[in-house]
Amino acid sequence: MYQTGVLEDFITEVYKEGEEYIIKYSKGEYKGECRYKMLEITGTNKPIRQTPMLLTHCNMGDIIEKIHLKHTLSSEDFNSLSMDIREHSLKRLTEFLSVLP
Repeated sequence: MYQTGVLEDFITEVYKEGEEYIIKYSKGEYKGECRYKMLEITGTNKPIRQTPMLLTHCNMGDIIEKIHLKHTLSSEDFNSLSMDIREHSLKRLTEFLSVLP
């Protein structure tokens, strides 16, 4: 059975490549990555600027396979794991951005 928090078992590396932010996951031969782009949005009525992060690509098949080998996943578990991947990768990216000058 799947439990949240299993992504903490993987090594993560965050870096910027061109306009994309990449979060790489690895554990032995199992690897995966999520890619984000920063958008700049300015309000039409008020000059409020927002910079949301857009997930543009996510290739986590090997990571999901490794988790499935350790915790047998049901179809419902895949939905939870997919959401956890998005939340965990965004959390890592936010941490990375918070320490940049």
